[in-house]
This record gives sequence, structure tokens and C-alpha cells, in this order.
Amino acid sequence: MKKYIKIVLFILFFIILVIMFGFLETKRFKIKEYNIIDKSLPSSFNGIKIVHFGDILYGTSINKNMLKKIINEINTLKPDIVIFTGDLYPEGIKLTKDNEKDIKNILGKIDASLYKYAIKGDNDTDNYNHIMSEAGFILLDNTKEKLYYKGNTPIIISNTTCEEDLFSIRLIHKPDDVDNLDFTNINLIIAGHSLNGQIRIPFYGGAIKKEGSKKYLDEKYMVNNIPFYITNGLGTNSFKFRLFNTPSFNLYRLTNY
Repeated sequence: MKKYIKIVLFILFFIILVIMFGFLETKRFKIKEYNIIDKSLPSSFNGIKIVHFGDILYGTSINKNMLKKIINEINTLKPDIVIFTGDLYPEGIKLTKDNEKDIKNILGKIDASLYKYAIKGDNDTDNYNHIMSEAGFILLDNTKEKLYYKGNTPIIISNTTCEEDLFSIRLIHKPDDVDNLDFTNINLIIAGHSLNGQIRIPFYGGAIKKEGSKKYLDEKYMVNNIPFYITNGLGTNSFKFRLFNTPSFNLYRLTNY
């Protein structure tokens, strides 16, 4: 009987530890760094640094102070380009005027040597365009931008089809939309939305498969021989809990050798 009680107590203790860990996990963040080598990258862009973040979902596990810490960390990396792939706030949470002001001020402090780009997530309605524009982001809405740097050959940042034979970075919000792309003239694809499953189970993977990220929810894939990266986001959906899945943003270093 005593042995049975010890086993039950151990299991209860383990469950409590896991729950505590899951809640504490939302208070941390990390950087995932990737080297991307592509011979078609113009030499003028060799070594360029791109920070990719998404799914802030402000008002869940991300508040004003946490967002400040994240942006300060982004700035320590001295990025050339910063890209936000959507979901500034979650469904069902209405931002106050003070929230909007705080977000604009904090995101406005991101220091990219070139440009900051953003696309919409499925939750981004209301004043999203205004907030991101005021924070210094170029909004892409089925549009593309040519970016020149130290040379005459540009690269393209886009969330639409690219007809030009140039190094192109394609932005999407929902990872499963990758299967609908025309892969012509795409060198790198990045997305968000999935939170990499929010809860990660060892030897299984992401446990929560949202609409739009049921097929692709992990951090990286090769699709049609094109590298495809999914940031696991910073906030949370539905409940302020992550398990074996620390919030993060991505840093890409691009070279052609």
C-alpha cells in the first residue's frame, strides 16, 4: 500500500513540475540561427542578416515588458532586414489605445540597417496596418519590394508571385499555404502561425495542429528543393502555456558560398 501511495505521489509531483515548467516556458525566449547558402544570392548581399519573428499575440503571454526585452535582443544582433510574418494580436482580444501606443513605440525601436517588412496574419484586422506603418514597417499585401544593397542587382522580398529571375524571399503567414505556391523564382520561404505546435511531445512533435498548419508546423522543411522556415512565435494561443517549446525568433545569415 505504501509503495502504491509513493508511486501516486511521484506521478502527481511529476505532473505538477511539468505544468509549472510549461507556464514558466512562456517567460523565456531564444534565438534560432540558420546559415542559408545560395549561389544565386548577389555578392553584395553576402553576410546579410535577417531577423524573422511572428505571432506576438499581444495580450496573451506577451506584455509590454516582455516585448521590450525581445526587441532589445533583436537590436543586439544588428540586423540588416527585419521581417514580421503576422499575428500581432490574438483573436478575441481587443487592443486598447494604450496597447496600440505601446506596441507602436516598442516595435518602432527595432533598428534594421535596411528595412523592416510585415505581412498580415489571420488575426490582424482593425488597426494592424496603421500600427505597423507607424512602427516603420513596409506592409506587403500581395506586393513585392526590390531591395538594393551595395550593388546594382537587387533581391526581392515578396508575398506574391515573382516573375523576375532574382533571388527572392517569399513570405507567407500560414505554413500550409506553401503547397499553393508557384515555386518559380523562389529561393527562401518563411512563415509563422503554427507556434510549432505550442506543446511539443518528445518523439512525436507538435501537439496542437491549427488550421493552416496541420501539415507544416515544425521549424524547417525542404519544399520543392527550397528551404522553408517557420518561426515558432513569441506568444501563445488560447492558454498561456508552452511545453518543450521555448518562444523564439529566427536569425538568417545569407551567403552565396
